[in-house]
Amino acid sequence: CRRDDPGSRDDRAGRDDATAYETLFDHVHDVRLRSGGMLAAAIAEPSISVTSVHRQGIDRLGEGLSVEAHAVSDGLVEAFSARPCGGDVLAVQWHPEWDVAASASSRAFFSLIGQSLGTYRDR
Repeated sequence: CRRDDPGSRDDRAGRDDATAYETLFDHVHDVRLRSGGMLAAAIAEPSISVTSVHRQGIDRLGEGLSVEAHAVSDGLVEAFSARPCGGDVLAVQWHPEWDVAASASSRAFFSLIGQSLGTYRDR
């Protein structure tokens, strides 16, 4: 289910298209990783700072989905996972692709994705 968070940054409506790409991802907030989750296994920190430009969030997860991370400030679900048919699904509500070189947690995220792809390929 979707949840709108008024007052949060929204990258779709009302954005000034002249905004420099470098400042688009300036909004950073902390998320707490769920102990025992896929993200926690890949990232050696209990909480991380992430970039966000959206105002929509997850109100409640659908059946078969597991919370991977919550926002520290308001408890909003920030990441979830599932394991359908023996595969891995991982979704995040932030932008791990932004400034990967400076973010150890982003590099760990993409390493996890790469490992999952390798496992899938080798099945």
